Amino acid sequence: MKPFKYAVPALAVAALLISGCQSQPQSQDGPRGPNSERTAQRYEVMAPARTVNSEEAVNFIRAQSELDRTRQYTGGTEFMDGPNNHPAFVGGGGQTFTALTIRERETLLSVANRVMNMASFTRLIYDLSDEAPSPDMVQARMRVATIGGPTLFGEIAATYVDQFPGLQLFAAQDGDGHALVISDKGYPRWSRLVIHDVQPGLLKDNVAGLARSLGWSMPDHLWTTDDFKISSGYPVVIEPDNPRQAITSLMSRYPAQAQLNPNTRTITVVPRLRP
Repeated sequence: MKPFKYAVPALAVAALLISGCQSQPQSQDGPRGPNSERTAQRYEVMAPARTVNSEEAVNFIRAQSELDRTRQYTGGTEFMDGPNNHPAFVGGGGQTFTALTIRERETLLSVANRVMNMASFTRLIYDLSDEAPSPDMVQARMRVATIGGPTLFGEIAATYVDQFPGLQLFAAQDGDGHALVISDKGYPRWSRLVIHDVQPGLLKDNVAGLARSLGWSMPDHLWTTDDFKISSGYPVVIEPDNPRQAITSLMSRYPAQAQLNPNTRTITVVPRLRP
């Protein structure tokens, strides 16, 4: 057990060194969203924490290790092609800027709302399974000073994952902006996610429209089940690079299922028996 005794201070030092390499505070402008009367919002880009205790350093290294396994590089620039490429978290040349402190007993929803206020996210989206706990019910067991930057979402998830298995946070494309997504759906860490708004009307029309946007088709004669009326629109999270997931996300709440034929790029919809 003696080696571990000396390993924790080393982790703290490593975290301090990493934070010391990050850039100085800057500020940027970004759109607030379609429902705001203002067209732009100024947000302050905060410097990383100057002091990190050993327990917080361990949390950071755990989150950092997860990202290291799946990190992408583009021309030597880190993180510019992943879900954390929101301008609040990544600057020119892959430099990182943002940090926050998660308070002891602070709920995940509270942290998400603070992240929303730090930057120009369009909206907060829950993309959760039926078994997932509510984000307003899980609380941080201790105070965590995050390092921030492109590791911020991983650090937040690491704080709550013992109570919220599979928790992930993403910045998903939402029109011309990004939505903040809380999910437990198990997307690959660097998935490209998009918010798709389901329109009031018929399910068949929505499936056909989404299929067209993905470069597929859903001919009328391949719809072999009842249609379903959608009274009010709602958002779903899709992976455009994964048509099966995208169509399934749209149809998951209805007693119908899609069969995809990659040779013809057509979609057949058949009845689905509910369990």
